[in-house]
Order: sequence, then C-alpha cells, then structure tokens
Amino acid sequence: MGSDIPHDIILEILANLPVKSLLRFKCVSKLWFSSIMASGFVDRHLSNQKRSSPRFLLASCAYHECRFTKELLLGSIVLHEQTRVDHSWKLAPDLPELEDCYCMLHCDGVLCFYGCQTLGIHLFNPSTHQFRTLPHGFLVSPIWYFKDPDPRSPRHGDLRRLGFGRDLVTKQYKIVNVFNQYFPHGQLHPDLCEVFTLDSNPRASWKVIGAVPYKIALSEATPVHVNGAIYWFTDPLYYQTTFIVMFDMHKETFKAVPHPSCCPHPRRSMFHMQLGCLRGCLCLAEQEYENQLNMWIMEDLMTWEKIFCINILFLDVITCCLVGSAITELKDGTIVIYGYGNNMYMYDPKSKNLHLVSHGKTGQFQFVPTTFTESLVPLN
Repeated sequence: MGSDIPHDIILEILANLPVKSLLRFKCVSKLWFSSIMASGFVDRHLSNQKRSSPRFLLASCAYHECRFTKELLLGSIVLHEQTRVDHSWKLAPDLPELEDCYCMLHCDGVLCFYGCQTLGIHLFNPSTHQFRTLPHGFLVSPIWYFKDPDPRSPRHGDLRRLGFGRDLVTKQYKIVNVFNQYFPHGQLHPDLCEVFTLDSNPRASWKVIGAVPYKIALSEATPVHVNGAIYWFTDPLYYQTTFIVMFDMHKETFKAVPHPSCCPHPRRSMFHMQLGCLRGCLCLAEQEYENQLNMWIMEDLMTWEKIFCINILFLDVITCCLVGSAITELKDGTIVIYGYGNNMYMYDPKSKNLHLVSHGKTGQFQFVPTTFTESLVPLN
C-alpha cells in the first residue's frame, strides 16, 4: 500500500518529523536512506524545524564519580498562562573531549565547543549524536599556550574568538578563527584569521585569511551568525566609538558596521550589550543602567531601528545585568530573553510587561545558553 503513495508526498511528510524518527526511517530502504540524507531534504527539514516553537540549549559540566564530564541538556520551552516556563531535559552522552572547553556556539543544530587555553575545536550535533574534532590550525603552536617566556607577564600568547555559520551561496558551514595577539611589554600585533570549511574531506585543513583590519573584543559578548555573516564587537580599548565587525562567510572578508547612531552610550561596557538574531535580522540588546533595556534590529547594513524600550526598574528580581545571552521571539510576539545568571525572562510587547519565568541552575558551570534547532546537518 505504501508503494502507491508518491515519493514526493512521503518526503513532505518525513520533512515534518523529529530527527529521532528520521534516523529510524533511514533503515526502511536504500531509497529512504538516500532521500533523508540528501542535502535538499536536510535543508527542507531544517526550515520546518525553525518554524516550530523555539528551544534553548544549555550545556553544563559536573563531577560524576570523581571525574570531570560534560553534559548537554536540551530544554524545550512550554508556556503556561505566560507566567512560567517548563523545561524537558535530554541528557547527551558523556563527552570527555570537551573538558577543557568553556565556549559554545550554535548554527543550525550543530554546536561548536572551544576554549582559549586549548587548541581543540569540537563539533557536536546532539540530535544525531555525531561528533567531530577539527585539526589544529596553522596560526598557533601549543607552545604559545602553555609556556610563557616572561613569568612577569600576566598573559602571553594568542587569545582567540571563534565564529560559526553558513555560507548561504555554497551552503557550506564554516568555522572562523580570529586570533587576538597580545605580547609581553605592551607589544601589539594585528589580529589574524583562518577559516575551516566543513565538508566530507578527511584531510580538510584551515585556510589562512591573514590580518584582520579591526581589533575584535575579548569580551563575554558572544558572536552571532545572521544571514551568512558573523558579527563581533570591536575592542573599546582601541576605538573612540564601539562598532561591530562583520565577516562575510562567502567573500571571506571583514567589514565595519556602525553601532546604532542614536544610542546614548556608544562606548558602554560589553557587559551591558549583546548581539543576537531576531526576526531574521541582527539584533542588539543594550541595558541602560538598571532601569531600561533597549532592543534594536538592523534591517540593512546601515539602518538600525529601536523596536523595544523595556522598563526593568520594577522587575521582581535583583540583577546587575539583564542583557540576554540568547534572544528569541515566540509566535504570539512574546520576546524570550536568557539574561545574566541564566535566568529566563519574558516580555509582552502588548502589555509591556516583563517578568522572570525561570531561575538559572546553580552549583554547576554552564556554557552561555543558545537558541537551538534540531537538524540532520552532517559533520562529515
């Protein structure tokens, strides 16, 4: 009976199923296997998943039986009368390779882990349980990380910031590695950049782009991927006005993007600003002191629009910073913000009501939370 159903109808049905079901259905036949693993189907399924209710992913580390491990906890948002949020947690396999990593990026269901004191860069798709460790790049040697020729120097070597996103022209995923070079005795060298393109070639290596024309901030602000580009803040130590640096994933070039011109404090601490993706555009969340949170979106490379001005003066929680490490919008227009301390807040633009709906976990170190989408995106 199943053979009477046109194959394109079957694929349309499959494209709306969760990844767990699709992994089982790959075993039905060779045709189903090749169809589910085809790049076109993977993109169609990903597009459908992005239209579903948003999720946040939390990753924490803990000690289990006297050994250090990493756990990945996937939380699904469930609203109850817009007053609280429930999470359903899924524990991923132990990943001991991540024990030296404390930074996490996300793009289309794939997570990228790295640390500043280790050379390892690891990719993990928690939906398919695929894991891949990237080869070391060309720009740095382990000696730079673990040996300091000047013991009086508080820091010596390369401090790096990664970006992770997709080239919308070639449809390939890329990891951008920016080395912020600082040397003893105040010496300063330009940032360097290299790019790794994710493909099935087991001998794939990094491509050196060269010097970066801007100084990337070594701050807590997480870079963000929006529409085929990676965005970072510039280092306020070297510029009169804070602005944003864009890396075009296809052209592999850098470009400066102006900060919102009407922003009252263009040099505010990075601790009070965060980049994000909202409504398919670059988003900037900026907290003014302790009473107001401004949210901007950039509809093109030159025009910013303030979409929300949120009063946080009477928020029923004491917090030093509300700026969200992850921001998303629900189907009814409600804005969800993961703020400082991994607390979750919801803002209703209609009533202009902001409230705390979930406290962050305590007792365990956590990566910065990120929005998350299930996907079949392969790592090889």
